[in-house]
Amino acid sequence: MSIQQTKFLLHKNMILAVISMLYVSAVSGVFAAPAGATYLDEIDLSAATCGAGRHPRAKRTVEGGPIALAGKVFARGVGVHAPFTFKLLANGAAMRFTANVGVDDDMHDRPLASVRFLVLADDRIVADSGVLRAGERAVIDVNLAGAKWVTLKTTDAGDGYACDHADWADAAFVFKPGAKWGDAALAELSRQLGVLTPPESPAPRINGPSVLGVSPGKPVLYYLPVTGAKPIQVAVEGLDVDKLKEVTFDPKTRMLTGKVDTAGDYKLVFKAKNAKGRAERIFTLKVGSTICLTPPLGWNSWNCWGQEVSDEKMRRAADAMVSSGLADHGWSYIVLDDCWRTRPTEKEAGFKRPGWVRDPPHMYGPAREADGTPVSNSHFPDMKAMADYIHARGLKAGLYSVPGSMACCYTFGSWAHEEKDAATWAAWGYDLVKYDWCYGDREWKKAGNDRERQFKAYKLMGDCLARQGRDIVYNVCNYGRHEVTKWARAAGAHYWRTNNDLKDTWKLLLRSIDQNMEVADAAAPGGWNDPDMLVVGPMRSNSFTTSRLTPNEQYAHISLWAVMASPLFIGCDLERLDPFTRSLLVNDEVLEINQDTLGKVGRPMVHTSEYDVWIRPLADGSHAVALFNRTWEEIEIPADFAKLGLPSSCVVRDVWSQKDLGEFRDRFTASIPGHAALLYKLSKSKE
Repeated sequence: MSIQQTKFLLHKNMILAVISMLYVSAVSGVFAAPAGATYLDEIDLSAATCGAGRHPRAKRTVEGGPIALAGKVFARGVGVHAPFTFKLLANGAAMRFTANVGVDDDMHDRPLASVRFLVLADDRIVADSGVLRAGERAVIDVNLAGAKWVTLKTTDAGDGYACDHADWADAAFVFKPGAKWGDAALAELSRQLGVLTPPESPAPRINGPSVLGVSPGKPVLYYLPVTGAKPIQVAVEGLDVDKLKEVTFDPKTRMLTGKVDTAGDYKLVFKAKNAKGRAERIFTLKVGSTICLTPPLGWNSWNCWGQEVSDEKMRRAADAMVSSGLADHGWSYIVLDDCWRTRPTEKEAGFKRPGWVRDPPHMYGPAREADGTPVSNSHFPDMKAMADYIHARGLKAGLYSVPGSMACCYTFGSWAHEEKDAATWAAWGYDLVKYDWCYGDREWKKAGNDRERQFKAYKLMGDCLARQGRDIVYNVCNYGRHEVTKWARAAGAHYWRTNNDLKDTWKLLLRSIDQNMEVADAAAPGGWNDPDMLVVGPMRSNSFTTSRLTPNEQYAHISLWAVMASPLFIGCDLERLDPFTRSLLVNDEVLEINQDTLGKVGRPMVHTSEYDVWIRPLADGSHAVALFNRTWEEIEIPADFAKLGLPSSCVVRDVWSQKDLGEFRDRFTASIPGHAALLYKLSKSKE
């Protein structure tokens, strides 16, 4: 090519680029999304970054109002706060992107508001709106053919002004028919982790927490979890003291039972032996005013059975907890969620229930007996017998209620019968109560502002439970609202929800992690932050299909719940555990981090849009470190010892694989697959 031809082509490309920019920034009309396009508001934007601590909002402005640009209201689109960045894995499937962009009309009285919209194909800018201010609207229409990544950006136009509400109105992609993009291409983009947990050793191993908190004079119930080749002989030393004369240990059932009247710390030594070896565990029975010294581990019926739960299914879950071996790794609670009580007919209630609420005849019946005792529906003929069945397997039983007169599924609640309900549950033998705010505002609306009335409602039940003759773990479930972490412990709670319900999607998993880490300081022995149940394994939706989370995302889920000292409640069908799901739940080194007796909650010392480095101090002086990849592609994540407050030389152990990786100086770096988190234990090197 001649110099003249080269100059001509360069000149031509510059002219086309200018024309493109002018087209993008100057058009005043409205551009409609092409037929068959995928709207931006249909795509998972959970990985996007958004200014001022906001989240992008589908079909609304970032403030929740209707999307409006230059006097035109749009039904579709995404409202953001600058700076905003969203990176989509197009994987060559995206052909075109169109949008109407600008400062939302809610900024009409903010003349300083200004933004700039950019579209990048891989690292190349293919559209630039230029600076737009309130009342201005621009159109973007770009060809994306061949792009692996498409990035949408909204900047503050460089002026640093903090109130930039911007919209991608009618924004849409045109994809190749049938092509994989976004989450659908994730598995192909990044390697997926398989089973990392090694097979259980035939030598005996004593698992579970090394401490149990009980109240003076209340029943002790503890099952000793032990793995290894059977038969295994177990024993305990330390019970031969006068203050423990009413405590016994049955080596056949492995159950420690009885009561202790005098407060104090009582050191016991559990021992186990089989043909392959011996094991010992120092165990502290802490008798005092604080129970739930480590996060509870168990199973909850809701995700698996929902409104179809029954006595038979609860007993089967208890059996499966034992037969699957989970009980021997420390999993101990079997919790019955909503739908065990009766409900009124729609005519009796005076209102029509929403369509998602199933209406089987077995649920109808009176709320209470003549003396106020709560009535269970016909699928639960004997609530005490069910609790006894669970206890006989070395497990603990839990149930559900609400502060109002009606629960989420319109079964009756505890309103005006709190003392009677607490006494009844204790008499039946239940060890845990989940107390859900569903419809609580109806009865408690006159009890002050939102925070005051919830505190009063939850404290009322907390006080009632504390007066019973057995320890009952109390779960405050108000979805993280009204600064619950600041008052739940004073209401008597032992763990409390920090966010809305978690479903098996990456967007909601990230939300739960990010909301939970903001309140890390609230958790300590006796009271824990709860980002909701585990969403791994065979879920109830779609006939027990596997969780929609990828294998990598499930590793992130379990790893971070362990580091955050979160309660662990399995939500899947225990009778259908696949090998991968079981491997996530029986890794004793992961569970030991979750159950660490120091009770310090992990937090991210490094937090970026691409990755986090979480650290949690442990009782033995070591630290658990989670390397969390927020992106879709595998990346190297460094753990800088100085930034993490660690010694300059550390021994690193891969917790999931249970392998020592050696001694490292100043930093440790690992390659973490997309959307995964892996756990490491770092100990000071011996010098």
